[in-house]
Amino acid sequence: MGCDLMDGMIHNERTDKGERVCLICGTGITYVSDEGYELWHKYENGYICHNCYMLKLRKDSTKIRNGKLSKHTTTGKGFIAEQVVSKYLGVDSCSLRLDNLCGSTDIFDNKKYGNIEVKSYRLKDMGRLCDGWRFKLVCKKVDTYFFLGFDKDRRNILRVWIIPSNKIKIKSVIVILNNYRSRCRYIEYEVDYNKFNDILHTLGKNGCKYFCDLNVGD
Repeated sequence: MGCDLMDGMIHNERTDKGERVCLICGTGITYVSDEGYELWHKYENGYICHNCYMLKLRKDSTKIRNGKLSKHTTTGKGFIAEQVVSKYLGVDSCSLRLDNLCGSTDIFDNKKYGNIEVKSYRLKDMGRLCDGWRFKLVCKKVDTYFFLGFDKDRRNILRVWIIPSNKIKIKSVIVILNNYRSRCRYIEYEVDYNKFNDILHTLGKNGCKYFCDLNVGD
């Protein structure tokens, strides 16, 4: 979660090459990062531009305050993962500290990990008779990524990786297959997932006050 645009304004706007159209505003224009990447965000069966994404986050921030966020939405899924990591570290996430989903990072200035970005993905078929996780990276300053690999129903956390950003050479997406060969590439960054999974189910048992569909682990 988290985003790097100030006040939701589009900067360096550029017309996309006809490949994508925003499902909300209907244009092919989106924000372009300093690195030259066009920022599109998955939404339902297509994509939305970065400006609409920012506006949507503001609306979702209001839903969190009113306890009306759904765990089934993209924002809800990301928020759950963010809360799991923040409780693991014993700190509040930026979303709660700032009362806003539009903070520059998920967890800010942690003593051990610095600025943290939390990414989660459910186990999916990746072809070649193998399943795995696909984590999208962000175009902003992050010191450490927490990658949470959920099961296919997002009811349990199966794998967790904590990777410093300077150890990641890929600029857009990390794919980790659920097999020994693929996981070996990141084995030094893989940590025990059990505590993270316990926190997930603790959130569910207590009923998370930010959600309209309460039990996040069910």
